[in-house]
Amino acid sequence: MENLANGDMSVSALVSLLEAAGYDLKLVKAGHARTVEDILAEQRRGDSA
Repeated sequence: MENLANGDMSVSALVSLLEAAGYDLKLVKAGHARTVEDILAEQRRGDSA
């Protein structure tokens, strides 16, 4: 178990916490800006942004 009293939190614990709160984590390349094509492709796949 993580020791949150000392401010320690692993990435997996943070991701689990975000997922439990209803958030999705989407990794993108640094500096990437969504384009209209990206949005249309997400809509076709049924992804939520």
